[in-house]
This record gives sequence, C-alpha cells and structure tokens, in this order.
Amino acid sequence: MRPASPIPYWRNESFPAPFAKYVLGCSGSVKEELLASFDYYAEIKVLGKELLKKNQHAHPAKALNAFRAYIRQAKTFYETAELLHHRASPLNYYYSFMNLAKAISLLKTPTFVDRNLTHGISSRSRAGGLRMQRVVVTNDGVFKKFYLSTTGKTFAPNSNLRIVDLLSYVSDVRYEYMELGYGHPSSFPAKFAICVDQNKTHAFSVMAIIPFQNKVFSVVEKKILLSFDEVTLRQNELKTIFGISSERESSYRYFEGRQFSVQDPLSKFIAGIHDLISENPFSDEHLFYLNRPKRGPKVSTMNEMHAIYVVMYFLGSLVRYRPDLLENMLLTKDAWLLERFIKSAPLTFLRHARNCLDGKYLVYATR
Repeated sequence: MRPASPIPYWRNESFPAPFAKYVLGCSGSVKEELLASFDYYAEIKVLGKELLKKNQHAHPAKALNAFRAYIRQAKTFYETAELLHHRASPLNYYYSFMNLAKAISLLKTPTFVDRNLTHGISSRSRAGGLRMQRVVVTNDGVFKKFYLSTTGKTFAPNSNLRIVDLLSYVSDVRYEYMELGYGHPSSFPAKFAICVDQNKTHAFSVMAIIPFQNKVFSVVEKKILLSFDEVTLRQNELKTIFGISSERESSYRYFEGRQFSVQDPLSKFIAGIHDLISENPFSDEHLFYLNRPKRGPKVSTMNEMHAIYVVMYFLGSLVRYRPDLLENMLLTKDAWLLERFIKSAPLTFLRHARNCLDGKYLVYATR
C-alpha cells in the first residue's frame, strides 16, 4: 500500500452532478416536505409539463394526467399506511411504492404503457423465518420498468432474490441486521474528494470508505481496485480533507483514482465504479454509498431504493396472501427487524424516489 500522491489542493463539496448534494432544512415534517415535492410537479401543470418535455414526451399534457394520477394514488396509499399497524401497513406501502415506480417509469420512458402490467416480481414464500424467503424477478412488469428507468439496466428474468440479502442494503436496519446475526451490510458509506496537483493541470479522486470490517466488502474492493489504488493518507490530510480524526482513522480505508485533466467531467473520475454508486439521501458526512452487486444468479446492480421496494412487495404479499406466515415471523427474533423496516424504510424510499423525478440530489433534514 503506497502513500497518497501529494495533495496541495482539493475539493470535498459543491460538486457538479451527479454529486451536487444539497441539504434543505425543514421546520416541519420531512415526510410532508417530500410528498409536497411530488405535488410540485404533479399538481402545478406548467411545471409538470415542462418536466415531461425535458424527458422527451411529445404529448406532455396527456402524460401529465397519468403522472398526476400515479402521484395522487401513491400519496393516498402512503398516508393510509401510516395509520395502520405494522402487521397490515406493508400492503399499502407497497401500493404507494408501485405507483411512484409507475410515475417515474412514465416520466423517464415516453413509450411507457400501463396495460395489464404485472408486478414484475413474484413472492416465493415458504414456512420458516426470513432466511427462507425469496422473490423472483419475472420477465416483465412494473419492477422491470422501474429498474430500467432508474439504472439504465435490465434485471435478468428469473433472478432469485433472498429477502435477507436485500435487507443488507437498507441503512435503516443496519444495526438490527448485524445484531440478529443475519450478516453484514452490503452498502458502504463513502467520503469523496477531487484533488489537484501543484500545477493545477491534473486531478485525481480520493475516497474514504467504511468497510464495516466484513468479507462482503471484498466484492466491492475488487471492482474499486480496477481503477483505484489503496493508499495511506497523513493525519493532517484526513482531518482537513475528510474531517476524520485519528480515533476514527482505522474505521476507513482509502483509495486514490487515476489522474485526469482538471478539465475532464466528474463522470470520468468515477467511471470504473459508477455502477456501484447510489445516493446517500441523509444529511451526514458521507456523499454516497458503494453497493455490492447482487447475484441472482447473474450479477445485477442493487441499492437501497430497489431493495426496499422488493422487500416491501414481499411483506405486502404476506399481508394479503399469507398472514399466518407473517404472524409466525412476528413471534420470533425477526419481529424486531421487520418492525423497524416497516416503520423506517418507507420514508427512506420516498427520499430516493423524490430525487429520481428531476435528477436533483436533494436531502431533507429537520432544523
């Protein structure tokens, strides 16, 4: 492991897209602010049509009617889900997510057609705890279109997704997941900086990543090392660039990317790891997450938003078709994890979904 290159100049905030993270302070409820941000485009006709035009819709007025309907349905299901016990609320939360997924798919895909559209995923529930539960991705449906519109990629049909694996991407239940012995996180918080040489002609990126001291990170590390070197930084650099104290230094690992011209776009500095990155929609010190690719059996991009969507679908299907199985799980240690997920993850999904609308990296935080 070599020392990092000299860093006379650096930038660790105020990046251009896709890292233009902006924190909005809220005096009221974050949930209400997020729902209002959907209304901003759905209910203000001129803004909704403008957004649809930017996404190449030839008939924005017609598309706006469908977009508005999806948003209104999503809000209604979400607000009613909040009133229900966590034994029943997953079904309404899922229908809220599904309508948001349709709204985003319609927005991003002018050819989107909602006719006999299936869920795109199918539950494979069976007697037993969470480790036994799976969901299978089908050939077509809402999930496939949502995934394509938000990642630019397709999910391989017949992919088999274990619910416990998906929960490892959800930051809301990270502590419970590890405490209950299900494994280690699959998403790793990262700090990021662009560093510039003395002549201000070349630049390179540096990342500080929390690996959570687990073997899962080795999959992500392998991909990182194709375009980054692992390095060491001096304590004064850690403090000034990343705000990392000496006590926290060992919690991170540090990687330096290839050098490019200072005129090159930000996308070039993250080209080798772009598929691993997802936004961190919270007001903390980490700019983004690096996510382990998911095998099911083919390798596919996975992140917190899509993981929450699929897990909520599964729990909603239990509410509707297998309440006996759900009740059995709520009588075991799974209950702690499931209740935390049902009560916390919906708001996190809203945070991610909001930013899918207009590509802005907004973070809502209470004052």
